[in-house]
Amino acid sequence: MSMEVPNEIAHYLLGPWLIGTCVELVFQGVLLAQFAKYFTVFPGDPPSLKTFVGVLLVLTCLKSADAFAIIWHLMISEFGNPVSFYLGVRYWYHGCNGIFAHTIAVYVQSYYCFRLFVLCRRWYLVAAVSVLLFLSYAVIWVGTMLSVQGNGQEAAAWFVAYPALVLAGDCVLTATTAHYLLKSRRVTPSSAGLLKALTVLVFQTAAPAAICAILTFILALTFPNRYPSARIAVSHGPNIVLAKLYAFSLMTGR
Repeated sequence: MSMEVPNEIAHYLLGPWLIGTCVELVFQGVLLAQFAKYFTVFPGDPPSLKTFVGVLLVLTCLKSADAFAIIWHLMISEFGNPVSFYLGVRYWYHGCNGIFAHTIAVYVQSYYCFRLFVLCRRWYLVAAVSVLLFLSYAVIWVGTMLSVQGNGQEAAAWFVAYPALVLAGDCVLTATTAHYLLKSRRVTPSSAGLLKALTVLVFQTAAPAAICAILTFILALTFPNRYPSARIAVSHGPNIVLAKLYAFSLMTGR
């Protein structure tokens, strides 16, 4: 049954999903080119690394397909009635979007944690970073399951905790990786030129994803909360893009 929705609420609900999905589909196009280049240029890579990249390819494609399906539902199937989404009248694939996004994030983060261990050989440091990252993954699972079941108020508490955990994990991972990359002299101005060295450092430390996590955290704290869960709704935009930024950093840093 249709229900009239204030324009302001419709903006909160539809705007972040539409903008985030459009941006992430652009990144998916770039990623497909990166995947094609990888399998063409690096045929001699170990099978384990090829498998890792292949799984990432499948995950990113599924993520984009799911995001497109949600936008179709919001903009076409439920045109003029976005309150259905607000009230939790959702299809199964609505919950899959968050799961796909954060599965991609933790999948790529696991690679960065492994590389950090190779660089520093300090298992306790890598363990501390991993705990933060996997804790955020567990939080988003719980929040998503509660949301799909229609327990919006309970899910909101978990979604509020998520940006802080992601921000902490991303910043620690990026900072420590940058430190040990510079310490190991794998990225130095003398070896590659200052601009190229900085570019390599940015992508090899997943700095774009960390910046996106910072933006999400700022929105979750400061955005006008003019209706319940407005800050959570508006943070969907950068969250949708976050997973693709991780994959983009990984493939660019390769």
